[in-house]
Amino acid sequence: MINNVKNTDKLKISLRDVRLTESDYMTKSNMTTEQNLKSVLSNALKNSNKEIKNQSSDIHNMNLACVPYIQEEIKKGSNIKWTISEIQNRMKQLVEYAPQDKDERNPAFEMRVLASAEQIVLKLERVNPNAFGQYDSKGNWQDHNAETKTTNVKNYNVKFNDTENGFDFNDKGELVIANKFIKPVIENDVKVSDNVTKKEKFANQTTTKQVISKALATGFFSRAYPQAKKKRATKPLTENQHIENAEKLSKFVNDINVVYVGYVKSGGKSGNAERLPEEQAKVLMTLKDDINTMLGNRGNAEDLAFEIEEGLKRKAV
Repeated sequence: MINNVKNTDKLKISLRDVRLTESDYMTKSNMTTEQNLKSVLSNALKNSNKEIKNQSSDIHNMNLACVPYIQEEIKKGSNIKWTISEIQNRMKQLVEYAPQDKDERNPAFEMRVLASAEQIVLKLERVNPNAFGQYDSKGNWQDHNAETKTTNVKNYNVKFNDTENGFDFNDKGELVIANKFIKPVIENDVKVSDNVTKKEKFANQTTTKQVISKALATGFFSRAYPQAKKKRATKPLTENQHIENAEKLSKFVNDINVVYVGYVKSGGKSGNAERLPEEQAKVLMTLKDDINTMLGNRGNAEDLAFEIEEGLKRKAV
């Protein structure tokens, strides 16, 4: 049984702690929840062999069919913990999808299963990706007080079992949440004078439910459950690739410089004095210092190499 301790490093929550309501996701026929899920999964497996346009609808249908199935299994006293891997495995078992080698695999179907499993966990755990508060050392959620800045994104954290504001499915099986929990801090143009405007940060107050795309849902899942996402090992960059990236960085810096120069020359009427956030500016300043140190050491090494070469020449004479 998964414990209920909220920890940024080890987030483990039991689906049994979530208040599930079967009436929200009842099947539209007399089929059992398992029969309905099998039917939906079979269609998704067939569709995945054809074209990508059915991808979203397949995922949404899988979402609606799998939730009542899991609810029913939990009600029966199932010992399954319903982690993302266990949800995927059960989906594949129900349609007897068990390829023996790479050539028999259906990556498009596996992607549908993974995407649906991610969204199902976000919904059942009622994850809120940007709640205004944090977990204390004992794993209890604490809302921030009135003095805490609402315009600082660092004050928003993932909250679990947020039955009021967490992720949910609409009647189409789409993952939804209030807009303000997607991007809690926004920037708007504020008029300073007749000809001058500036960017100012505000706490997002928009409560309209917004549909979450597959890519965005994956991002939120990775943030809520970082230990569940296995990252593939990547090859280290070659020297040529580092130099190519340095050239791109140089262009990026020059483009930012144009914005600052324009702001100064126009007397603040154009451009943006806050084009580069302070944290990013600090990274570039550190990089500048490291580059200067490296170039200085390179110069010293070249001087020494020249002296050694000249000394060898004199000995040879």
